[in-house]
Amino acid sequence: MGNGNILTTDAISGTWNANSHIIGLLKRTSSNTVAKVFPIGDGTNYRPVSLIPQTSINSDYTVIYKNTAHSSVDFSQYPNGTPTGTGLHSIANGYYWDITKGTGSTPARIALIWDATMNVIAPTDIVVAHYNSNTSQWENIMGSNIASGTASSGMAMSDYTSSFSPFGFGSGGGGNPLPIDLISFTGEIVDNYVILEWTVASQINNDHFTIDKSLDFENWEEFSIIPGAGNCNETMTYKTYDENPYGGVSYYRLSQTDFNGEYKIFKPISLMYDKPIKLSIRPNPVGEELNLYLGENLRGMTTVTIVNTRGQKIYNKSFLGEYNMINLQVGKYRKGYYLLEVDHNQRIGTLKFIKK
Repeated sequence: MGNGNILTTDAISGTWNANSHIIGLLKRTSSNTVAKVFPIGDGTNYRPVSLIPQTSINSDYTVIYKNTAHSSVDFSQYPNGTPTGTGLHSIANGYYWDITKGTGSTPARIALIWDATMNVIAPTDIVVAHYNSNTSQWENIMGSNIASGTASSGMAMSDYTSSFSPFGFGSGGGGNPLPIDLISFTGEIVDNYVILEWTVASQINNDHFTIDKSLDFENWEEFSIIPGAGNCNETMTYKTYDENPYGGVSYYRLSQTDFNGEYKIFKPISLMYDKPIKLSIRPNPVGEELNLYLGENLRGMTTVTIVNTRGQKIYNKSFLGEYNMINLQVGKYRKGYYLLEVDHNQRIGTLKFIKK
């Protein structure tokens, strides 16, 4: 990834994506009406812009992506972002693009591109919005153009405009809640519980957040619902606790639900809770049968291994299900000391026993 102010007069080539793009200002010079792509982003999100000059006059354009709310989008004054001009219902207030042109540069069409991370619900309702500092209003600059694409990818292209500076996505008829802009979702283990924390830059129509957890990334258990802030233009941080975390590796995921029931699931995180498995054997020394008590219910795959004093592995078996006690037949073992190990979801428990 590049970072900083970059001046480019030749065509930019290469593969651009979330892992490979330019961070910061990108300045390009145009001498024709061919589309100029600005492969920019913030280091995590790829947020490209395509710009089509109206004439072949030598023109410079500079673009930077901002992953913060523009200062003019104020939800305290209007529930969908204000002020707004004709044909504009709401503004995506968690990000915008600042586009400037050099002196005498030609007007241009501005094409903004979205992906699955940008909460698009009604693609044809998306418009390119521009903040007009003369009127202190956001304005719909699409003209007769209509955005195209799906919820996971698409593009909205404006009519020719000679007014530059802040641009962003807007909703023409209110079909896009543009709900929240998630900044971070993290978790940490403190003592015997998990602290989960997430920060959002803005919220629109946000009814609540839900936290689910899983041992296998497939079967999820809901354990916490946190009310949202409805419509809010402030950065807010939320926190919840899991006082009964799974042992070993587990996964947590955050989802957000609008007032109309629409929801979005964000990328899960994983945590490792490596507390030892408490084991006991009764009786010890053992005779024909060994009753292994696990001290807790272990769900999923549990592997038991027995090693003799020579370091030889004489028993190794995996048990699938939910167990708090496992019965083993050890009548054929020689008298002496043995080491028993239990492995469950990358957690280990060990103890010694005597075969009498």
